[in-house]
Amino acid sequence: MKKLLSVITLYWVLSSFNLFAQTPGIIVRPAGSSGPAVLDPNADAYTSKTTAGFGTDDILNSEILYKVVPPVIAEPTGDLLRGPNGKYSDIVKTVDGSGFYLFNDGTNLLCRIRMGGIVSGSKGYSILIDTDSKIGNTGAYADPNYVAATNGVNGNPGFELEVVFESNFRIAVYNVDGTSTPVLVTSYAINTNSQISVAASSDGGDADYFYDFYVPFSVLGISAATPIRVSATTVMSPQAAIGGPKSDIYGVSGNDYMTQWTTAISSQPPFTFNSLSSGGSGLGAICTDAPVLNGPVTPSATTVTGTWTKATTSSLSSATITLYKGAVSIGTATVSSGASWSISVSGLANADVLTAKAQASGESMCLSSNAVTVSACNSANMPSTPILSCTSGSKGISGTNLTTGWTIHADNVTRSTAENSVANTGGFFGANTGTSPNITWQYSGGCSTGSPLTSGSYKIYYTDNITGCNSQPAYFCAAGNGGNALAGSLAVPTITSPSTGVYTPATTSITGSATTGATLSLYINGIVAKTTTAAAGTFTFSGLTFLIGQQFYIVAELNSGTVGTSYCASQTTTATITCFTSAPVITTSSSNQLTTGAAITGTSAEPTGTVIKVYKSANTLVATTTVQSNGAWSTTNAGTTPATYTALAATSYFANAQNGSCGLSENSSTVATASATGSARCGTITGPVTETATTVSGTLSGTTLAGTVVTLYADGISVGTYTTANNAWGPITVNTTVNNSVYAGAVLTIGIA
Repeated sequence: MKKLLSVITLYWVLSSFNLFAQTPGIIVRPAGSSGPAVLDPNADAYTSKTTAGFGTDDILNSEILYKVVPPVIAEPTGDLLRGPNGKYSDIVKTVDGSGFYLFNDGTNLLCRIRMGGIVSGSKGYSILIDTDSKIGNTGAYADPNYVAATNGVNGNPGFELEVVFESNFRIAVYNVDGTSTPVLVTSYAINTNSQISVAASSDGGDADYFYDFYVPFSVLGISAATPIRVSATTVMSPQAAIGGPKSDIYGVSGNDYMTQWTTAISSQPPFTFNSLSSGGSGLGAICTDAPVLNGPVTPSATTVTGTWTKATTSSLSSATITLYKGAVSIGTATVSSGASWSISVSGLANADVLTAKAQASGESMCLSSNAVTVSACNSANMPSTPILSCTSGSKGISGTNLTTGWTIHADNVTRSTAENSVANTGGFFGANTGTSPNITWQYSGGCSTGSPLTSGSYKIYYTDNITGCNSQPAYFCAAGNGGNALAGSLAVPTITSPSTGVYTPATTSITGSATTGATLSLYINGIVAKTTTAAAGTFTFSGLTFLIGQQFYIVAELNSGTVGTSYCASQTTTATITCFTSAPVITTSSSNQLTTGAAITGTSAEPTGTVIKVYKSANTLVATTTVQSNGAWSTTNAGTTPATYTALAATSYFANAQNGSCGLSENSSTVATASATGSARCGTITGPVTETATTVSGTLSGTTLAGTVVTLYADGISVGTYTTANNAWGPITVNTTVNNSVYAGAVLTIGIA
């Protein structure tokens, strides 16, 4: 059982008076010299326009006129996931609520973050970049490379690049696309590509600082005209925020970093590197959340409807909806949050693409709704799928659900021949019997008479003669024999991604395996949405936009042009689009362990009441509980079934979530309890400890002390371990690398296992 048992704060080498006495604008790192030429163009060792300092405005009076990156809300102080409030990992604000700035000097991307403090220890100051205008796991902008968070550190909502000021170490550029494990692209020296100066603000009553750093824009591998969105995030160790111990995320608040990042990016108006060459707030106000556009829409429609709900971070409860046909506005409406809207339309045509945008007062209209394609044919008005009453013999085909005014089609896909009941009445098609909508029809003598069917894969469908809409097809295989025999039937396509078999609006691509050369058609609500060909045994449908409740299936056909090497078609089962449930996170200690005898707790991005199920690693359900109003859950909350539960020693656990009728989430990461220790075991750190220390030691008290593993933490990050032989622990070596440094102001603690 791991315990935090001793706390000691390192002594400051410089007095706080000396820090306050420094003129706002002066560069304190590198101390005593001018800053890098890119960041301090006039080489006067100040980031202000002159050595007189910023005065009262460190944005207008900055030597470099950085452009403000607008926050979703005024940057809060003390909204940290970890770390000390108001200090070196806390992004703070000035009078306009901002704390993050960017600039383009023609060659380089310059970044500035306003921090609540400065420290000699090694931390990360990160700029995460979205380059494909996709973020999160739901909605029209869902990122296909979304990586769910499962352990409180990993996960990536859709960022592609990351630039990090790793203090005492380097300026690093990472490729983070579709991963929780950043890949280093390149790095630059601290002294040439970064500096720290005193800001004019004093949020929290003490001095604030500007952390400035830059990289050549060319190393990012994107065009200067590429729309991008960015998030500033601090990290408690010198590494990327993706996969690292995050502390503060700019311009949002909360305890779920995936939701915070998604909110920050979704609310930010896209901009380009080219737009950063002047100061001010020209990036624009935050984006109003996108509306939802209802479908289907026919050419004869006189109204188009939808819904709109404001962002949880917005105080504005109404917005103006603008409807677009292509890029042209065709109407507006005003709507209150959570309500429906309706816009009158006329003159719509088949294949017109409709979208809608929302704009609340003082916000930007930069997010589009889902797209709806105008079509005379949709799941509501197309004919029924043919019901074939005879599909096992080779004599012919019969159907039972024909309606007057429909044409029957019997296409031999293998032989590229098409027959229909209009052109072939009295030929292949016999006389109909019965009445609409259950007219029975037959082709090639039906089930019992006439010559055998020509071998091939038959596609049977109806057409409404008035609207021209086709039904979904039914398939029939006449295998044939001898020289007229087909090669067989295609294997049913197998979907390999998403591997869970759960499809949501976040599903923007589907990948699977199928016979090489087969043509695959993706049907959404009975209409062909995408077609592709399987190559090397695999296929992918990309650029998909699904809505909750839609149904889809995939049909495979292979017509080689020769009967003997052609196959009968196959079809997957029908799947339904459900809402998405994100995986919960289990809260662990800094060593990623649970505490024996304590509740298993965690957080969830899902709404209050979402069901959390906790399992032993052997897939044994041990507790079911619900998410509370603050996003937290616990196996000792009231209402936990079958009873409140505490973690067992030497046992591993995982959890998943179910939000109402939405799909079951993926499992969280599996975490284990630490080995149990004597309940009376305690420990201390021998102090004082200064930032020049080379080792840290201490003592333990209690029983069974030999073989105890002591972990030393600086601000919650492990800097070393020691296994005891008696009641003494240490020395643990410190200050030899960027990853085991201790520094003035750091809080040291120990853990015992």
